[in-house]
Amino acid sequence: MSGLKKIVIVSGNRIAPATTGGQVHSLSIARALVRSGHSVQIFSVTGRREDYGLRNVIHGYIEQPNIEPGLSEEISVGLFYGVLQTVGRRLNFPRVWQHALMRRGLVPKRLRSALQSADVILSDFPYVPRFDGPWRNKPWFLISHNLEYKLLEQGGGVDTGEVPLRRLLERVVERLRDDAAPVVGAGLLG
Repeated sequence: MSGLKKIVIVSGNRIAPATTGGQVHSLSIARALVRSGHSVQIFSVTGRREDYGLRNVIHGYIEQPNIEPGLSEEISVGLFYGVLQTVGRRLNFPRVWQHALMRRGLVPKRLRSALQSADVILSDFPYVPRFDGPWRNKPWFLISHNLEYKLLEQGGGVDTGEVPLRRLLERVVERLRDDAAPVVGAGLLG
């Protein structure tokens, strides 16, 4: 990777302003890349609870163009992903649905555009590992700070009371981890 690059960080949820240790870590990586001269756009597939006001949902996106020079974030707050985010949160369901939708081609329109214009793509969470599209052959790395955690437990612990559903979720999460892990092997930025 030589020369200055346009880097897109794909995140499962809003990063800035940072409110968790993982978000601080991701934002620090983004800022370090900007200090190295790269242009960094964070694209967050979903927002935070407070982001889903009527005006934002109608617009579909929240833009934070000037986190600092060279660093911006765009947050998708469209109705479809927003409803899934809300239902998932209420059921304490892990965000495995994000990757399942994107791997089936249900990628937010503006994320598609960002990925096509990127030189390098970083996945901020294992929930959004590499998925097919015209960007498939671009360098794509995973920021690993969340891979080591049990993804199923990040949903707050799915307490279904039904062992078969729990086993199904475990298989889904295992596949998601397998999809994310080869990206880590390709290189690590963090």
